[in-house]
Amino acid sequence: MIIPDINQPGYTWNNAGALLQPDNRTLIQMSPIARCEAGGPIFGYTTPHEITQYEDIYSAGISGGHRGSGMSSIGGTIRMGELLPNAEPIRHAIKIEVYAHEYLYKKPPGFRWPALNCDTYAYNNASKAFYDGDNPDVVMGSLLAVPPNITVNDLKIQTVPGQKIFHALQDYGGYMVSDTASTFYGICVEQGVLGEFFKR
Repeated sequence: MIIPDINQPGYTWNNAGALLQPDNRTLIQMSPIARCEAGGPIFGYTTPHEITQYEDIYSAGISGGHRGSGMSSIGGTIRMGELLPNAEPIRHAIKIEVYAHEYLYKKPPGFRWPALNCDTYAYNNASKAFYDGDNPDVVMGSLLAVPPNITVNDLKIQTVPGQKIFHALQDYGGYMVSDTASTFYGICVEQGVLGEFFKR
């Protein structure tokens, strides 16, 4: 498996990964993660918290490699097959990423449970915080959801993948886990999901 380096155009720092260890229960979680050549080494950064580096798959599964929040690298990820027409509905919360400078609240602490932290650069500029949003409820770890009175027809969502994501956000919500560091948004998916999406 090749995982492109984050320094290539079009890639971000949010390529989270988890490596299952030989004991079949311990995960080492990192973000970003890269493997530039087949059979080559895997590179990645662990989070600042010791608790998030090694996670037992039989534990609560909350902590992990997302550096912006300290949340799980695998929990909340849309998996291969989940967006296909014949698949069951997505029955879990999903992970979302936004431009923190525009949306995440401009005053500390910058996170709430289940997040363990916020980005280290969120408030370290003496003249102006990088997080600069106005809503104190929008921080790392916030659970956002589509209101129950909104329908796919209201939003004119026509594709099957779009409708599946809509229902997951309405039924379970989406947790803020990382900063896109640019004016776009992200939904965390397993490698291969994008290919499935474009084959539709």
